[in-house]
Amino acid sequence: MEKISFIRNYEKGNQKSLKRWEAWTSDGPNGAYFGTASSRDLQTIELSSNPSPNGDYINASLIVVSGPGAGQIRRIKSYQNRIWNLDAPLAVNIDPTESKISIVPYRANVLIAGNDFFNGTVVQTFGSSYYTIISDNQLSDMLQWSFIGPPGIVAFGLDYQGGVQPCFFTEISGNELVSGGAIQSRSVSSAMFSGPHIRAIVIKNNLLSESSNVEVLGESSDVIVESNTFRTLGRKSAVVVDSSADHVYQAGNVIQ
Repeated sequence: MEKISFIRNYEKGNQKSLKRWEAWTSDGPNGAYFGTASSRDLQTIELSSNPSPNGDYINASLIVVSGPGAGQIRRIKSYQNRIWNLDAPLAVNIDPTESKISIVPYRANVLIAGNDFFNGTVVQTFGSSYYTIISDNQLSDMLQWSFIGPPGIVAFGLDYQGGVQPCFFTEISGNELVSGGAIQSRSVSSAMFSGPHIRAIVIKNNLLSESSNVEVLGESSDVIVESNTFRTLGRKSAVVVDSSADHVYQAGNVIQ
C-alpha cells in the first residue's frame, strides 16, 4: 500500500452500532524475516537465517530497526533463499551482529488531511508505516470501543501477525481534537524485539481541547513535540513521556 490520499472527508460513527471499528487504519499482517544480516555490497543483503515469506515479497520493505544503520528503509528488488537484493544501496552499512532488520509489507507515502471525524474511535497508522502525514483534521467526541483504541490519533508500531512492523517518519500536525482522546506515539515491545518500533515522529501545531493530550509511550525514539496548544486539560498532563522513550524533544507547547 502506497501513495494514498484520504482528504476532505466527513466520517460520523454510529454509537448504537454493536461493532465500531477504526475510523482510519493501515494495519495488515505478515513478515518474512526479523534478525541480523550482513551486507555484501550495500545493495545485496545476506540474512543470518532462513526467511519465511508468506506470499510475494518483491517491492516489500527492508527496514533497519536498530543498531548501526538504523532508520534506513529500502524496497526488495529480488530474493532467493537468504540473498535479498535492494532497490538502492544502503547509505550506512549494517553490522552483522548488532543491526536488526525487518522485512515486512511496504506501506508508505500516506496523506490523511482535512477530514472531519465525529463520534468515531481512532485514526491510526498500525504496524509498518513510513512517510505518513496526518494533518489538518478535526476529531470530535472520539471514544474507545472494546479493543479498538485508544481514541484519537495514534502512530502504532508493534509486532503483528508474524512480523516486526515499525512505524518510521511520521508527521502529525495542525489537527484539532475536541474530546478527541489523545495524540499518541505508541511503541509496543515484545519478546522478539524490545527496541523502538517508532522512530522519527513529529507532533506539532495541534490544538487539543477538553482533556485531550499528547502521549509518547513505550520505546518511541527520536520524537519532537513542538508548538502544540492545550485547553481545559483537567487533571491530565499536557505531554506524557514514558521513561522507556528515548530522544524526546519538547519546545513551545502552550497550556491555556
